Amino acid sequence: SMPVPTGVPPLDMQLQMRAEVAGKKIDGLETVQEQIDVFNDMSADEQRTLLEVALRELDASGQQVETMIQAYLERNLARLRAMAEEHAGDATLPAKFLQRLLGDRNHRMMERLRPLLRRGNTFVAVGAAHLSGRDGLLALLERAGYRVQAIY
Repeated sequence: SMPVPTGVPPLDMQLQMRAEVAGKKIDGLETVQEQIDVFNDMSADEQRTLLEVALRELDASGQQVETMIQAYLERNLARLRAMAEEHAGDATLPAKFLQRLLGDRNHRMMERLRPLLRRGNTFVAVGAAHLSGRDGLLALLERAGYRVQAIY
């Protein structure tokens, strides 16, 4: 359910390329395998349900991406979280899937962030859906004693 390619690299790729050109050290908060495991650890029935939802919503996905971008630009993280919950899938699956997709990953990312933040002078980029909610990175940072402040 990716947006139609525009010829412009996605933002995360642009950030990585700029960091490489500037000679910045790049650390990952998770591996590709860990991202894939979100789905690999699901049963075939759960994976099928998610695929069916993605196919049903395929025509609307472009508009959904635009709505997500608008919510992000408006700094409406609660709306982004609500959109993730709305589009998580079948009624029996959303909580479990969202916990795997966001909650579990956020906690893992937070643990990996700690030494980077202690090191200081760290720029962190994550998808906007990882920011909000009780298990969002912003709340996890605050609970760990960090002061979180919007600067945009």
